[in-house]
Amino acid sequence: MKLKLIYIDDSSSNIESLKLILEDEFNVVGAGDQSAFPSLLKDHSPHAILLDFHMPVMNGFEVYEKIVIDKNYNGCPVLFISGDIQDDNRLKAIKLGGMDFFSRSLPPQEVKFRLLSRIRLHLQSAAVLTFDNLCLDKNTFAVTIGTDLIDLTLIELRVLSFILRSQPGPISKGQLVKAIWGESSVQNLGKLSVHVSHMNTKLAAWKHEIRMRDDLVLVSKI
Repeated sequence: MKLKLIYIDDSSSNIESLKLILEDEFNVVGAGDQSAFPSLLKDHSPHAILLDFHMPVMNGFEVYEKIVIDKNYNGCPVLFISGDIQDDNRLKAIKLGGMDFFSRSLPPQEVKFRLLSRIRLHLQSAAVLTFDNLCLDKNTFAVTIGTDLIDLTLIELRVLSFILRSQPGPISKGQLVKAIWGESSVQNLGKLSVHVSHMNTKLAAWKHEIRMRDDLVLVSKI
C-alpha cells in the first residue's frame, strides 16, 4: 500500500512533477485551490501534507494554521516547499510546527528520502500506530480495526507493533525475529510464520493481512 500525500500548490505543473518523482512510494493528492483543504482532509487520511509557500489568496503558512485546527486533521507531518528559502521563512515554518522546508532545487531523491524520513519519525513517536483503519495503541495495547477490537496474544501484539513501527517500509524477517526472540534461527523463523498465520486468521474478516514476501514482512490489504 502506497503512502498518501496531500500536496497544495497553485501550479499544476509542480503537482504533476512531484507525482512523477514520488509515484513508486506515494499516492499524491494534488490541489491548486488552497481552500480545498477541508474536503481533502475529510476524504483522505494522509501520511503527510506538503504546502507551497507562495500562493495567492492564502500563503502556505496561512493554510497551515487553518489545517492544524481542522476537525479532520489527523496530526500527520506538515511540510513546506518553495523556490524561496530565505532563513526567516524557514524559521517561521519551524516555529509554527512544520517538520521541514524543502527547496525546489533539491534533487528528487532527496525530496523523497526526506519525506519518508519525516513520516517514519512521526509514526515511531506516535502514541497510536496505524495502517489504514487498523490501530495499535501503545499505551493500552488495544488493537482495533474501525470500531472493532481485535484479540491478539502478547507475541502477536509484539510482532504487529514492530511491523507498524518500521513503516513506511517493511521489516526483514531477521530483524523481526531478533526483536521478538533475541536471535535469528530457523526455529524462530518457523515460530514467526506460525504467529503470522494465526494473526492473519484473525485479521482476514477485515481484509487485512501480515504479508511475508521473500525476506520482508509488512501489513497489507487483501
